Amino acid sequence: MAYSAFKLQLDLNRSDNTICNISKQSDMAHVLRETKITVWGKCTTAHKKGVDALNRTLQDIRESNLLMGGSTVLLAGDFRQTLPVVPLGGTCG
Repeated sequence: MAYSAFKLQLDLNRSDNTICNISKQSDMAHVLRETKITVWGKCTTAHKKGVDALNRTLQDIRESNLLMGGSTVLLAGDFRQTLPVVPLGGTCG
């Protein structure tokens, strides 16, 4: 749901500085500028770069260098469902 709501690209590993596909003049940008709180459910299964992309996008849209552009973002989820970290688990060999 977050991928479509925030217009995140599907391949977040493509770049280190990904942003959401939301232009500053769009209706969605207007909503994000005016909103008081954004709730991201199931964030525990989201890619870290997705959260980083939302941060950069909110900073750009709200013209603020504060974290998440100075808006409140509630990251919610069942942290018991977080997958374990396996050192070097993504490498072959």
